[in-house]
Amino acid sequence: MKLDYKDELNKIEIPEEIDLIIEKAIRRAKNRHKNFVVKTAAVLAATLALFVVLNNISPTFAKYVDDTSTTIKNLFSKFNDRGINTAVKNGFVQGSFKDKNELSNSVSDKGITVTINQLAIDKNELIVGYTSKADNSYKWNDLNQEILQITDDSGRLLYDGRDFDEIMNDKKNTGKTYDQIVFYNGSSKIFIDEGNFKSSRKKQMIMGFASTGSTKLSTIPKSINIKFTYCSDRDIMSVRDYYRHGYVYRIFHKSPKIVNGNWSINIKIDDKFINAKEIKYIKAQETSENSSIKIDSVNLYPISAYGSFFISNDWTFKNPYLQDDEGNIYECKESGTGYNNGGVKEITANFQSPYFKNVKKLYLGFTYKKNGVDKNIKIELKQK
Repeated sequence: MKLDYKDELNKIEIPEEIDLIIEKAIRRAKNRHKNFVVKTAAVLAATLALFVVLNNISPTFAKYVDDTSTTIKNLFSKFNDRGINTAVKNGFVQGSFKDKNELSNSVSDKGITVTINQLAIDKNELIVGYTSKADNSYKWNDLNQEILQITDDSGRLLYDGRDFDEIMNDKKNTGKTYDQIVFYNGSSKIFIDEGNFKSSRKKQMIMGFASTGSTKLSTIPKSINIKFTYCSDRDIMSVRDYYRHGYVYRIFHKSPKIVNGNWSINIKIDDKFINAKEIKYIKAQETSENSSIKIDSVNLYPISAYGSFFISNDWTFKNPYLQDDEGNIYECKESGTGYNNGGVKEITANFQSPYFKNVKKLYLGFTYKKNGVDKNIKIELKQK
């Protein structure tokens, strides 16, 4: 009897992570030489077949794969944030191999299934990795779905993904400032393996949320509810832009495909996030150079660091950073300027975090312009 190995291999379900690695390797090879691509693809296919067989028949090999998959499963590495990557390595993520409890929070509606893959939270920042997967009825070239709203277990609104004007014109927000309405006033997003929806029927994305305001979460919520937007074949900003235009514009432009549904997931937050201790730093000593700068505090959290300090109103401020006693730089992710009071203004900044390093000395540095001249300053901090 002749075995059809090709048919048997086609039946094997390839793990997504392995598929991504193979695709990346082939893509790199294409840039070098055509013949090399063929050889590489052949070697990868043979290696993959051996991988699948060994993983199925060898408990030792399967355990090895499980133990070494942490880096593959770190979706948040796409942020290129040394603090977040260190947090993941230390198990500070829900859904990693480190804690052996991968999240399986999913909800399905209208043929679209949304799954929360990974999550990390501290008093200043929240990161969510999720996948939207469509069934075979969707013949779209792309799928886009973002986080619309996040609330905590007390009902507090942590994030609102609507347009700023829509939020402020909401009757229930009358008389409130934006920072009084939502906690996270900044967000960022990264697509993983963008452009492959047509073949994979899925879209994976990471969204990060942070606050540049002066208020931090006093406690980490025991659970949060994440509500997602409609699905579309265009990115959400393009959809909104299309409907901002008038009737004539829409006549001459193709309308986006939109599917409305109910995608809302409630997630219980692990105790490790709730019990994480804040590490607080203050100015080590007053000097003639730093005496005009008042530092409220620089607080280290597992996935972020938050600083609040005051400078003169006539200074132009830029390029804040943290530096540890080994010379490692922790970049500022975002910063904001607070209220002016008594000739000074508050600066708030969200940094990469050295939380998991045993930092003996921490420094806050930045550039300011005074009388038209740029000056650099680095202030030593001590743990409170």
